[in-house]
Formats: sequence, C-alpha cells, structure tokens
Amino acid sequence: MKINLTTGSLITLLIFSGWISIAVLDGWTSRITQIITATIAIIFLLIDGPKVDSTGCSLTNPNPKFKVLDFPTFKLHYLFVSGKSQNNRTFVIIPDPPCTIEHYVESEIVRQLSELGNVLCVDAPGFGFSFPKNGYSFSWRETQEALEQFLKTINKPNYIFISGCAPALGALLVAQNNPEIVSHMIVMQVSSFDQQKKWAWKMDMKGAISTKIIGQFFLITMKRKITQIWFFLASASKENAKKFRDIAWETQHRGACFCLSSALQKMFYEVNRFPSLKISQPTLVLWGMADKTHRRTNKKSIFEYLDESKVTYEEFEAIGHFPDLEQPKVFLEKLKDFISKN
Repeated sequence: MKINLTTGSLITLLIFSGWISIAVLDGWTSRITQIITATIAIIFLLIDGPKVDSTGCSLTNPNPKFKVLDFPTFKLHYLFVSGKSQNNRTFVIIPDPPCTIEHYVESEIVRQLSELGNVLCVDAPGFGFSFPKNGYSFSWRETQEALEQFLKTINKPNYIFISGCAPALGALLVAQNNPEIVSHMIVMQVSSFDQQKKWAWKMDMKGAISTKIIGQFFLITMKRKITQIWFFLASASKENAKKFRDIAWETQHRGACFCLSSALQKMFYEVNRFPSLKISQPTLVLWGMADKTHRRTNKKSIFEYLDESKVTYEEFEAIGHFPDLEQPKVFLEKLKDFISKN
C-alpha cells in the first residue's frame, strides 16, 4: 500500500519528536518519550505503510527489461549492451544515487558508448533494484567485494569504470584490487574520504538521515521529497533537475531501493579511516562546478589515491553534479579524447 501524505507527515513528525527529545529532555523522561513516539510511528507504518525489508527497501519487482544477478547477501540489477566495435573493452557505469540505471537508459550515454565497446550499467547494493539481503552491511569492503563478484561473473574485461561521488570511491577500491581487469577510471564529483565525509555531514542535515532507526524511517516517509531537493541543489539547470527527479520518482514508485541512511551510517560514520587506496590506472577526473553541494569541497583531494602522472583533470563551469547525464555530448568528447591518449 502506498503511503499517503498525511501518514508520512505524521510519522516523520513523531520520529523527529523522539529525536529532539534526546537533546532536550533528560533521563527517564527522554527515554519514555522516545519509546512512545517510536511505538506510535511503527503502528502507523504497519497500518498504512509500504511493505519494506529490514533495510527499508520496498519489496517489489524491477523493470523486466533489465537483468538481475542473485548473490548470497544481495541482488544486483543491471543492463548489458554488446558493443558494436571489435575492441576488448566494457564500460561499467555505477549510477550516483538517487540516480539509477534507468537514468542512463533514458540518455544517449549507453547508445553512444556502445559504439566504443560493451556497456554494463549496474546499481550498487541498496539502490535502484539492487536489493540487499539480511547480512549485507554496506561497508566499503563489502561494496568492493560485491562489485568484484559481479564483474568476475559477467567476465567481459577490460573494464573502464564510469562513476561519481561516493560510488566512485568503491570503484577505485575495485580498480586497486583488480588491475588486471580494470584498465581505466573515469570519476566525477569525487574527493578524498575526509572531504567526502565532511560533505556527507553537511548534506545529512547534521545527522538526521544517518541516525540509526530514525534515519531509516525518515527515508521511508520522505524519500520523494529528499530526491527532489537533492536534484534541484545538485543540477546546473532546473530542466535537468526536473527530468532526473521524474525518472527517480517513477523508479521509486515501482519499489526501487534508496537505502541512503544505511549506507551513510556504515560508510561514513562508523569508520574513521578509509581503506588504504592507491591506483595505477589512467584516470579522468571531472568536476561540474555548478554543483551547489560541493562548493567548499577540495576538488583535487582525490589525487592522493591516484598516480598523478596518469591523471587528466577537467572542470566545467556550466555543469552540476552529474556531468555525464547533464551534458552527455561534452562528457563523451572528453571520454573519447582520454581513451585515445591513454
């Protein structure tokens, strides 16, 4: 059953009432308030809420035109397009949530890339229709291992990663561990772990989304609103923001995951140090400077994980958080130039 505005607003109000009580009230008064508000919120969810699993993901089926690979602790939802060229390469696109592989099917990216090689587009566990199962922890290492299992199952190297923001850090870990099958990296809007952690805290409204239990309930009830706010903050134009939002809303309406709270909790707040990382592959680093969310980010901090002698760095003043989706023609020109020179 789809959650309605009244119920969603009431649940969110109850959750925040309990959350605020932690800071305002002391001792038993605070604990009793939290128990009461949490209990009422759960009752409303059971009566008039969507069916969800233990990670806050809706339980429904993905679009049948895509494929799903089933692993012990997760399912990966993906699209594979055979390339028209004879070269031995596969472009691996990992969307930056709330974007999913549906955003790429709707763009020219997949068709254009298929002229250059195979195209493999996959949602990371916990996003889109890549459902996590009980036991999946959202840690960096587990995300890395999930992608490695997937790539080895598909078995179409040499792989060229295309990814942005936090998912790009996971892709870099895969590249470091598998230099024999990953030949190039193309990363967007990604900085060092320390910089990403500061950015995540700012975007997280000082911890509302990443607070355990509260964050999961908050995402269930406010997923559409958070998605809308995010695209309008991060995109360079309102036209693109609306287009990206509508695709995400449609995907979420069909039951897609958006386990942002679980991912933030594990990847940024339960770890103080990022895994050791240094890759040797040629890397194209792209930054859209019209992204309002990354104004204070040190754009070149990502260089600490790269071989600087093999880095190509580009900034675009009129592009936001999603260079490949916002300006696919410009993105493809830079990609082709980078591949030809490396």
